[in-house]
Amino acid sequence: MGDLWPGNLVLKFDEGDHVEQVFILDWEFCRPGILGMELGQFCAELVLLMRFNSEECGETARCIMDAFLQEYSGQVTPDMEMWRRMIVHLGTHMVTLTPIMGWGDKAKTQQVVKEGVKLVLEGYAAEEEWLGKCVLNK
Repeated sequence: MGDLWPGNLVLKFDEGDHVEQVFILDWEFCRPGILGMELGQFCAELVLLMRFNSEECGETARCIMDAFLQEYSGQVTPDMEMWRRMIVHLGTHMVTLTPIMGWGDKAKTQQVVKEGVKLVLEGYAAEEEWLGKCVLNK
C-alpha cells in the first residue's frame, strides 16, 4: 500500500466485541511499498501508542501488533533483511516523529527517542539472535 498505518484501518466487530473484519482505507497515496518499511511504519505507530498512551490503549495496541505480525508472517516468509529494515524504520519513525507529536513530557520524549536510536543502530547491525529478542518480539 505504501501508506500502511493504524489510522488507515477500520475494524468491524461481532456481537462479542471481537474483530470480525479489518478494512484498509485511504488509498490516495497507494503505491508499491517496501515490505520492511511498511511493517516498520505500522508497528511504529502502535509502539508509540504503547509508550505514550499505555493506560488507555497499550494492551490493545500490543494485541493488534502481535496479531498483525503473526498473520503477516503467515502470508510472507520474513527474512533477516526484511526484519532488519522493519526495525530500522521503526526506530527512525520513533526518532523523527516523537519530538513533534507532543504526547509526552520532555523526559518521556527523550526516553522514546533514545529507544528509537538504539533500534536504528542495533537493528542495522543486528544478528538473528538480537532480532529475535527485540521490542517487537517481547
